[in-house]
Amino acid sequence: MLNDDIVAVGCGFRTHPNENMGTISIPLAGNLNKDSMGNEQVIKHSDLQVMSLGNGIYQSEFNKNEQQDVKFL
Repeated sequence: MLNDDIVAVGCGFRTHPNENMGTISIPLAGNLNKDSMGNEQVIKHSDLQVMSLGNGIYQSEFNKNEQQDVKFL
């Protein structure tokens, strides 16, 4: 599955489960703040995050930018 998302300023995807799959996040514009299992990091334009999700992993994605939407795959 390939998602092409735009996340408005201050918005995001609430914590949700993903089980037995992998995710790759590629910000095309703006910075994306990801939170998984209590760990936070900012994924910037031209970064690539690869995450392997087993049983019981929850994740969320939020736009912490104050003036710019985030576009990411």
